[in-house]
Amino acid sequence: MKEKQIIIFQGAKANWQLVMAAILFTISFFLIASFFVKIEILYLEYLYYAHWMPKLFLLSFILPLAINNSSNTLYSFDLNNMLYKKQFSVGPVRFGKWKKLQSIEYISIYRQSLKNGSEYAYDINLWLKGKVHVTIARYSELFFEEAFKMGYQTAETLKVSYLDSTADYSRDWDWIELDKKLDLLINNHPLSEI
Repeated sequence: MKEKQIIIFQGAKANWQLVMAAILFTISFFLIASFFVKIEILYLEYLYYAHWMPKLFLLSFILPLAINNSSNTLYSFDLNNMLYKKQFSVGPVRFGKWKKLQSIEYISIYRQSLKNGSEYAYDINLWLKGKVHVTIARYSELFFEEAFKMGYQTAETLKVSYLDSTADYSRDWDWIELDKKLDLLINNHPLSEI
């Protein structure tokens, strides 16, 4: 039997986030090194003489910011063994463990109102038995077509139904037929023109 594994990647971080992470990691490196070594570059030798508490305090803010700007989320599904893994990665280092996957009922795309109420995001949700869901991706309202495609392709790969719940509450949500052409579905969707 052919091994069936699906990987859903959050996507690469923006370049400005990677540059910011590199700068913050560099500052963190110098702060950690200043605990042990006198660094004579750009007046950094003063860090060596500074008390350890302010350095540790500064490090506790800078290091999490660096990790946040360089981390990604990756979902892996092993459908033969009915397992899934949510991995967090920072560069080549990945953390996550396999968990038992309940039976998948359907995939949905959901239009989520953000905090200010005037902006929206599109969540791609994997619905499991017992009405439990896992949000596997979130797209800005500017990227509706990409979000719709990702949900469609995931549902097609998993061979489950696809629910379009992007409409307002004034009308029923639509079950998408996976045998229709994807481009035709997107072009005829009311939100593709927005």
